[in-house]
Amino acid sequence: MDQSLPSQILQYALAEKLGENRVGEIYQAWDSTMERIVVLRLVPAELSSNRVFRTQCLSTLRTMAGMAHANIGGVFSATEVDGKLVIVLEYIPGTTLKEMITSGPLDNVEFLRIAIPIIRGLKYAHEHGIVHGNIRPSNIIIAEDGVVKLMDFGLSLHIVEESLSSIDTDLRVVRYRSVEHVLNSDITPTSDIFSIGAVFWELLTSKPAFVGNSVQEIEDAILNGRLDFNLLYTKYKLPGDTVLLLENLLARKPDDRFSSTNELLVTLEAMQSFEEGNATRTFFHVRPSTPRQYLLLSLLAVLMVILWLVLTTVGR
Repeated sequence: MDQSLPSQILQYALAEKLGENRVGEIYQAWDSTMERIVVLRLVPAELSSNRVFRTQCLSTLRTMAGMAHANIGGVFSATEVDGKLVIVLEYIPGTTLKEMITSGPLDNVEFLRIAIPIIRGLKYAHEHGIVHGNIRPSNIIIAEDGVVKLMDFGLSLHIVEESLSSIDTDLRVVRYRSVEHVLNSDITPTSDIFSIGAVFWELLTSKPAFVGNSVQEIEDAILNGRLDFNLLYTKYKLPGDTVLLLENLLARKPDDRFSSTNELLVTLEAMQSFEEGNATRTFFHVRPSTPRQYLLLSLLAVLMVILWLVLTTVGR
C-alpha cells in the first residue's frame, strides 16, 4: 500500500490496492461499522476541489445511492477527508469485460447474454435521469455469481477535461468516447449508446473499434473514420442483425442511433429470441434506415418466434 496513505480512513481499514486511473486510487477496504468489504475510491485533490466536477459527481452519487438494480454496482456513500472526496462503493469480485476481451471474440449467444443485462442497468439509470458518460470495458464486471454489473457512474470528466492540468489522458479511455464527447457537446443518453456500441464491437471482435497512437488520432477516427462493417461478415462471421445493430449504435449522428435504451433492449431481446428459438432471420435483409424501423423489425422478430413456437407445438 502507498506509504503516504493512512491504513485507516474513517471506519474503513484499507487493504489491497485494486487499481488507479484518472479519477483516483481504488482500494479494497473493511467497513468496521457495517462489517462488510467495500471499495474506496480516493479522488485526487485537483478533481475534488474542482467545483464543476464535485457538483456533478456528488449529485449523481446521491441519486445512485437511492437506487437499486441488479445490474448496477452499488453506491454506499461519499464524504470528504483532508480535501479529497472518498467514495464508498459495493465490492464486486469477478471479471471485467476488459479482462474477458483478452480471451478472444464472443459468439453471438454469449454476447447477448452479457449485452442484455448491461442495457437493463443502463436503461434503469437513464430512466432516473443519470447519464453514465464513461462507459468502457473496465467499468463492466461479471460477478462471481454470473450477474453483469455496470459501475462507476458519476465519474465522467467530460465537462472539466480541459481544465485538468496534471491528469494524463489514457488512450484506452478515449477509444470509447462518443462523437458528442469529442466535439465537447452535451453528453446525453444517446452518447452512452454510442459508447456501448464501441464496447460491443470489441466484445464481438476482441479489437477496439477506434485506434490510434494519440488522443487526436483516436478522436479523428471517431469523428471521421469509416468502420469496416463488411469485415464483421467476412472475418468474424457475425449474423446480419448483429452487424446492423453495431451500425446503428455507432452512427455518427445521434438521431441515427437508437433513441433510447428501451428501444435497444427490445431489439437485443428479440435477437436473443432468434438464438433460442432458431427462427429465421431473413427479414433482417431489409435494412432499416432509422432506429424506429429497426425497433419495428425487432418486434416483428418476436412475433415470428412466437408463431414458430406455436406451429411447432401444434405439429407435435
